[in-house]
Amino acid sequence: MGDRLDDEPHRPPTWEKFQELIHSWLVARFGINRPLDKDIWLFCIGIAMELERLAAGVLWIDDGRKVAFYEYRSRTLGQAHREITNRGLLDDTTRATLKAVADLRNSVAHRHAIFVTAPSPVGGHLTGEYKGFHVFMYREALDELMRDFDAAAKAMYLWMVAKAPDLAEEAKRTGAHPTPP
Repeated sequence: MGDRLDDEPHRPPTWEKFQELIHSWLVARFGINRPLDKDIWLFCIGIAMELERLAAGVLWIDDGRKVAFYEYRSRTLGQAHREITNRGLLDDTTRATLKAVADLRNSVAHRHAIFVTAPSPVGGHLTGEYKGFHVFMYREALDELMRDFDAAAKAMYLWMVAKAPDLAEEAKRTGAHPTPP
């Protein structure tokens, strides 16, 4: 029996074959047919990852930076949103964005996500929706998601700089400073 990734079992598969199989799998499993759909899907997951990292930074600073950041207790974006809300950190708009992005990410990356590029046929399970609109179908929803992400990332970044200016200065000095959102 030949290697699924190549007809010659002793040769490593080509990147083109990998790409073809990954594309076929994404189409069959999630209905991600176009490169744009894949980009939107990855963007939904990527912005959630970035906001989760920033939210963890907010909580780490608020907790007094007692351990190194990489040792700090990890939380999902949804968990971090709840903790930030319970502590009254950040503004209402930023907290609402954290919640909406966590819900969006969960809707395209968890077990009920069937075809992420279309509304879910399962009642009560929104798929790919941001503030009531499907990001794969409505450019306006994707534009709003991008604007809200940028605003939330900037708000968290500025909050961290204000609460921990020594960290910001050290990062600038060493060149580890991220580009401000």
